[in-house]
Amino acid sequence: MRLPKIIKIGISVLIISIIIEVYVVNSLSSYGDSFSDLEIVKSNLELENQILKNKIATEGGLNLIQIRASALGFEPIKSMGYIKE
Repeated sequence: MRLPKIIKIGISVLIISIIIEVYVVNSLSSYGDSFSDLEIVKSNLELENQILKNKIATEGGLNLIQIRASALGFEPIKSMGYIKE
């Protein structure tokens, strides 16, 4: 008994689809390790970014700016002078 041509094509397409699906699932599971490594790198970069933001906030604090200005010879204003036209 011979199978009609349409059934042979259908079975071939089904087998090829199954092979492609197995390949894709296997590839995604292999890349899962890479994805988890990227998540670790992302969290480390976010932590480093927060540390740098804190350092910028500390360096830009008004007290530190006042200390640096005093070290450069700046002093508070003792009297205000105006220019009249």
